[in-house]
Amino acid sequence: MRFISRTILDPALRLGLLSLICLAAIFYIQQTQQSRIENNQRQALEKTLKQVLPASIGSDINLERQKLAQQDQEYYPILQDAEVHGVILPVVSLRGYNGQIHALVAINKRLQIIQMRIQSHRETPGLGNAIDIQRSNWILQFNGKSLYTIGTNAWQLKKDGGQFDHISGATISSRAVVDVARSALQFVQSQKPQLFPMPAP
Repeated sequence: MRFISRTILDPALRLGLLSLICLAAIFYIQQTQQSRIENNQRQALEKTLKQVLPASIGSDINLERQKLAQQDQEYYPILQDAEVHGVILPVVSLRGYNGQIHALVAINKRLQIIQMRIQSHRETPGLGNAIDIQRSNWILQFNGKSLYTIGTNAWQLKKDGGQFDHISGATISSRAVVDVARSALQFVQSQKPQLFPMPAP
């Protein structure tokens, strides 16, 4: 009887042990893959955000997306010696010629645009897609601009009485980018005390 019981139990124990080993292996593989995926995502995010942060600035970016209380706008702090010296805002214009225009706008604590880059759009090839730095240098005209150097009302295209050049044949696309740049500056200006807190004494 003991021999029969042991004969029955031994395979069951081996099967149970094998099952535990398989589950542990699956768990380890999943955790390893998840860690690799998260690391790749962080590297991709950092590469994307650094498009609007010149290497000469030598700052670090907090890759944890932030949001102020009672505000929908998200942002990434730009740090120097653990102090916030600027922010990067992911922004969206709904006024593109063919739909939404997604952009990143980096703004320093002097409320100037450091750089701006278009992330995605559906603007017309050969015309509106010139808002992309890969197609033209048009977007560089926003570098260093602020609501102080250019009054709010002047944040328009020159053909509308403002200060900014438009892309020939793509007035709607040009207006959309100017509008979203101005809106980003207005948000940072209105939330400056929260975005750029005074360092602790």
